[in-house]
Amino acid sequence: MPVNILITFIIGSILGWILVVIITRAPKNLEGLIISVCSAAICKDKGSPFGDPDVCYKYGMLYASLSMAVFEMKKLKVHNWKLANGAMPYLQHLLIDFCRQLDDLPNELWSLIALRQVHVLLPSEALSLRLKDIEMKDGCELIIREGVHSLLAVNMGFNITIRTS
Repeated sequence: MPVNILITFIIGSILGWILVVIITRAPKNLEGLIISVCSAAICKDKGSPFGDPDVCYKYGMLYASLSMAVFEMKKLKVHNWKLANGAMPYLQHLLIDFCRQLDDLPNELWSLIALRQVHVLLPSEALSLRLKDIEMKDGCELIIREGVHSLLAVNMGFNITIRTS
């Protein structure tokens, strides 16, 4: 490995860590995603030692998405979530926990081949209504836990779910 690539990797990792942990104080469940996406961004730099910028970026984003078999969104103030075609191809488990402002999930989510479980805790009323009308593909399970009673039941060891398949 050329020394300049090693130095770039080390400096980029340190700067990414500072950005995530100290400056933005990103939620724990998003730290890996932010650093992974930043690592793919180095390909777009002029004079990058990784060859063709578009090919490098494509493989960098593919590498970042390989670690995305499980995706968690916890207590985020997200109103709208967009998912580009081809994004998150290896996503198997999705957990959405207490994102009360999220009213819908992207349609592209339901076409992901690897997706096996979508777990939604304490959804907004609008999201809860939309999810009840979703037709799940074979092999994918939708689990919804609603309201304070559900939260208490979960804490007490009861499992209150709505399952569709």
